[in-house]
Amino acid sequence: MLYIGFVNALDYYKTNHFQVSGIKERKEEKKMKSLVVLVTLIVVAISSGAVVYPTNRSSFSVGYITTGDRLLHRQYLRKLPVPNAIQYQDFVFRGNSTTRVAAITATEMGYSQNAYAVITAGGVGYNYVTVRVQSSRSLGYDYVIEVWGRGR
Repeated sequence: MLYIGFVNALDYYKTNHFQVSGIKERKEEKKMKSLVVLVTLIVVAISSGAVVYPTNRSSFSVGYITTGDRLLHRQYLRKLPVPNAIQYQDFVFRGNSTTRVAAITATEMGYSQNAYAVITAGGVGYNYVTVRVQSSRSLGYDYVIEVWGRGR
């Protein structure tokens, strides 16, 4: 009889204890879900706020400027916007036979107009380089191109 009473008390304890712990677990799950939703909302708010200003600068730098290199040429390329037109301009640098290009930089000046610059011929290790600067439709561009190198 005592054993049956003990078993009944033990069953009662297990049933109530697990029900209470189940309620606690459900409350913790709700808290965790709420925390995940809150963190997601914060991340979305921060990332959407960070995209207010365009960051796609189309500048580039190829090669390395080292001791002994000098500025071989600097050119400013600028075109004003033309409605419904894509504009481009080729920058050509030709050095003598002993000149070797070590670095080329094309830096977009002012606010970004979504133009881009690309090397189309020559480059680092050659004695010549051709850089094409191209605008987006109905926009212009403003670049400064620098060629660094040395004579042999």
